[in-house]
Amino acid sequence: MENPVISFPCPVCATSLTVPASLAGVTGPCPACRSQIQAVDSAAVLPEISPVIPSTTVLQELPPEVVTLADALPAGHVPAISEPAVSPVIVSAVMVPELGLGGAGQGKSRLRHLGFFLLFIMAIGTISFGVISFLKDRSERQRPQSPLPKLSVRTISSPDRIPREPSATTEQPPPPVVVPPVPAPVEVVEPSPPGRVEIQTPSQVATKVLEKFLTAQTLSERLPFVITQTPEPILEKSCLGGPLPRAKELFIEAIVNNAAEQVVNFYHQVTFETEDLGKKSQTILVQQRGIAGPMVMVDPFLDSYGGRLADYAKAPSDQAGTFQVTILPLAVCSEESVPSREEKLTLKLLAQDDAKEIALAFFGKQSEIAKTLEDGTYRLSYGKAKACTVVLRWNNEERPGSPYLEAVALKTLDWNP
Repeated sequence: MENPVISFPCPVCATSLTVPASLAGVTGPCPACRSQIQAVDSAAVLPEISPVIPSTTVLQELPPEVVTLADALPAGHVPAISEPAVSPVIVSAVMVPELGLGGAGQGKSRLRHLGFFLLFIMAIGTISFGVISFLKDRSERQRPQSPLPKLSVRTISSPDRIPREPSATTEQPPPPVVVPPVPAPVEVVEPSPPGRVEIQTPSQVATKVLEKFLTAQTLSERLPFVITQTPEPILEKSCLGGPLPRAKELFIEAIVNNAAEQVVNFYHQVTFETEDLGKKSQTILVQQRGIAGPMVMVDPFLDSYGGRLADYAKAPSDQAGTFQVTILPLAVCSEESVPSREEKLTLKLLAQDDAKEIALAFFGKQSEIAKTLEDGTYRLSYGKAKACTVVLRWNNEERPGSPYLEAVALKTLDWNP
């Protein structure tokens, strides 16, 4: 006779189990999930439960390492928080046997475990919130604070609208703002460094010498700046013995350079004030020879401005005279008192170009002066003024009783002695 057997599913993992009927009511471990179960008669009605792991098929499909981990856990063991997390399916399978196989006991056990689970979740949340709050508070305390206090800034639109605090008394209007005058900038003239020599052009040096000559008050003050062939006693009696009229204008009108003789002539035009509030123009020569300093040629100045030519032209004389003046040749002779004027030409003797002549002198068309005018070199031209040294005499032979001033020769075409 065959041994009777009973078949029943595992209330935890739902694995179909078959045991001898003699083991009905005996408690032992499930060979599949190792849960403590009680073998029951197949005829007994067991309460329906919802297993966490639905079937043996699902359990067999789990990875081998998971089944091995579940098998390794002892019956009724609940993993601690510090231990490695176990798959929810395995944890549920381990915890279910503690619920018991009875209906009422199983419900109370589930409620108890559910309560523990909720308390565990709340504890985890409380701890997390505390940790987060602690870290946030620590971060706020460690944040660097500005060492300067916060200041309240008020914007003022303009300086004359400064807000004032209200006072208990009647507010008086603010006093007017007095702006101090800005002092005018002071021009600072830096002195020249000691030992520094200002470089001047030869023309500037010549003009400076002439200014000293004109502003001198006595002959002794002028002598260091003059060149002359006139004896000093005669100079003392001339216009150079005292102060000269004030010069209103002074400038260089011509510069003649004689490289062969290393002579440079600076012809200045000077305009003097006269006693009748008029003016009198005069050409004055400042000459520089070689490396010597410029000097004033005073003989041409004495001939024209000093009156020596005018005195000679006033009355006939038996002696010839040599004068350094400005001449202006004319190709005609319009003076009827001059004998044979058709054969004569005219020289105007001037103190300065474009000035009124001091005297008139005449010369023949066949004379040396006429030949110089027509030699083609244009060193001397009709109608063009030029500084020359001219030799004059009184001609009384052609018409006795009617002498005239004759230009005998041009000694030089400049004022060199």
